[in-house]
Amino acid sequence: MQDTFGPRRYYDEPMPKRSYQGAEGNVIMVYGLDDRMNCNRLFNILCLYGNVEKIRFLKSIEGGAMVQMADNKSVARAISHLSNEMLFGKKLQIRLSKQSEVQDIPNPGSLKDGTPSFKSYIGSKNNRYNTPEAAAKNRTVGVWEAIHFFNAPANIDEGKIRDLFASAGAPEPESAIVLKSRSERSSTGMINMKSGGDALGAIALVNHTAIESDVPGKFPFVFKMCFAASKGHPKSKEEIDME
Repeated sequence: MQDTFGPRRYYDEPMPKRSYQGAEGNVIMVYGLDDRMNCNRLFNILCLYGNVEKIRFLKSIEGGAMVQMADNKSVARAISHLSNEMLFGKKLQIRLSKQSEVQDIPNPGSLKDGTPSFKSYIGSKNNRYNTPEAAAKNRTVGVWEAIHFFNAPANIDEGKIRDLFASAGAPEPESAIVLKSRSERSSTGMINMKSGGDALGAIALVNHTAIESDVPGKFPFVFKMCFAASKGHPKSKEEIDME
């Protein structure tokens, strides 16, 4: 069903028919990762569906990574909504791992981009399910072309968003709209991409980018993104509460 703003994609997705609640651990295997992906960029897409604890890229499997999520519900959401989606022209495959945890690596090797092949995100402020209150504000939205952004500088506009995407090497947006925020100190809005794959790639590359504030002495804004409730639709209460 469509409304005047386009198809709504805001929903509470039921758990997949196959139950993952009996899994021994909270570890998933991710296959089909492009060379542009690293720990932070994989975190950027997985954090939409649950807290990420550790990520380790595997030397033995090209384009493969092992990820420890915080709980089984996060595992189920990640598998349900990201497996078989296209990212940088490759199909993601996400499966349960037989491992019960991802072991810490004190001195990890480097990926092709020079970043570490292992990283822990335990305690990261960019995880979005750190408290029951924070978790309740998140809603499951599948991969598609509409992105909601928040925690951006108050003076951001479409041109600056396009520059941000270009500097990150992200796919070009089709359009970007800055919406009124509850706070005059920051802004929020919508970004429409050509496809769900382009949107997923943009979130991988641009999510959690630090943007310097125009106010002297103020910490940078951490630009945050998620899939929108509906294309071009005014924000839902939950999206406003995420700011």
